[in-house]
Amino acid sequence: MRESGAAKVETNAGTIWCHLSRQGDTLKLRRYSEGMTFEIDADKVEIVDFVPLEDCKTFLKAESYSYKKIAVWTKILHMLEVGTARPTKASAKRSAEKRIVVPITELRIFYDALKTLDTATYVGLAEFYFKNPQSLERLWKNSRKTFISYKNEDGWTQGKRKELPSPPQRLKEVSSTNEFTAWLVKQDSEREHIGYTFVERELNPRTTRLGMFSNKLPATRSGTGGMDLLLRSSVGLPVVGEVKVQRDKNAFFALIQAMTYAVEMSTPNQLKRLNIWIKNRGECKFANHAVEIVILLVNAHHDDNTLTPVQGLIKILNTRNECEGLNHIGLLQNNEEGWSKHQ
Repeated sequence: MRESGAAKVETNAGTIWCHLSRQGDTLKLRRYSEGMTFEIDADKVEIVDFVPLEDCKTFLKAESYSYKKIAVWTKILHMLEVGTARPTKASAKRSAEKRIVVPITELRIFYDALKTLDTATYVGLAEFYFKNPQSLERLWKNSRKTFISYKNEDGWTQGKRKELPSPPQRLKEVSSTNEFTAWLVKQDSEREHIGYTFVERELNPRTTRLGMFSNKLPATRSGTGGMDLLLRSSVGLPVVGEVKVQRDKNAFFALIQAMTYAVEMSTPNQLKRLNIWIKNRGECKFANHAVEIVILLVNAHHDDNTLTPVQGLIKILNTRNECEGLNHIGLLQNNEEGWSKHQ
């Protein structure tokens, strides 16, 4: 007999939808994240490295399973999002009619692939793009061209998120992204910020209700994940803020992650959507012609060998100004309570 179970797992990289099947002693794990799927055939000990088994412990009878079939993931995601009731034919038809297609950009694919690489590869890639900035500019250009058709008039709704902790008294005491966000909000309220105004946290540019990715897989609503911070620059531009605390990844990963979100926020449709959303919150309007990026390295250790080539790459990208819709990239690194700017 074949049994199967499913779970929604929140990770630092965003929401991952998991489906686990068992036939005899064989376990197979299928994961769906950001519009892409892959399958792992392993034993129980190895699988727990990818997803907590207890999250999938409620097994259901299933006669067959194909993790590449759209109908399978639609059913799994529907069960996990809204319960176990199966949608009627009428409701399924209405949902299909309303679905917005969410493009998958080259930068998004590249960013997802980076999650599986080792440190040496990050360093090699950072050095490559420092020497060949036009390759990264091409990724931006192609990604923006892909995403420019995306139009969503809904604003952003925030799902269940952890409450921010009490802010540390000093910046050098910050040990997580949420602690830094709490610290930044406190500093901002005292008009002692770092040159950017805090607007929101954990905003996903692709948040889409009843959506479908361009590869025909369901685009579920994401209330968490996405960019660490949405900020406002001194000239009113929206800023994608990516925070890396202590040994949390490296400067190159942060740059690609931030560019992935920024290109999805830089199109005319998205900037219009952002301004409508911010107006509905009673806040000031953003300038609507471009976005910025700032990478915030907080209490970083000095063993990141991608930092030097990334600093050089950012300087080149800012000078060449070949990424349409991207005004500027900044990189800030603290030294205890002070900040050093690399841009």
